[in-house]
Amino acid sequence: PPELDWQQLRGILLALLDHHPALRLRLIDSAGAQRQLEVRPSGAVDAGDWLTRVDTSRLDGDALHASIAEQRNAAESRLSPANGSIVQATWLDAGRERPGRLLLTIHHLAVDGVSWRILTDDLKRAWEAIAQGKRPELPPEGASFRRWASELQAHANNASCRAELAWWTT
Repeated sequence: PPELDWQQLRGILLALLDHHPALRLRLIDSAGAQRQLEVRPSGAVDAGDWLTRVDTSRLDGDALHASIAEQRNAAESRLSPANGSIVQATWLDAGRERPGRLLLTIHHLAVDGVSWRILTDDLKRAWEAIAQGKRPELPPEGASFRRWASELQAHANNASCRAELAWWTT
């Protein structure tokens, strides 16, 4: 919305970040050891660190689409699971006269088709709370990331999955 400002957007993104552990992942790749995912605690990651504002108030049509494509590529290049950069948010700020856009770029380690729908619903809820001057209260998770990861680990240890290991690691 046109009335959105930096602090509000940072608050919205912080609510998502603190609510969804997968957005706080960091890939640990120790020499000679198996790769591991670390979930940093709530509050350990600042949403402002992965939020970029781009002034698009003078752009429309082809120029706006070109800027979006450029920013998408730039955001993708900043993703780095090893550095804990799983999310990049680019605010394409169109000014106070028209709605801007928010480009969320999230590494596939943390998001899939189902989780995108959850995140967009939570993003909307967080904005509605912030717009009313309230602290965002997001609904409880349906399945925790920890439980999902445990079940995935158990599944990954079955014989058919282990047979695919070489393919997946390349």
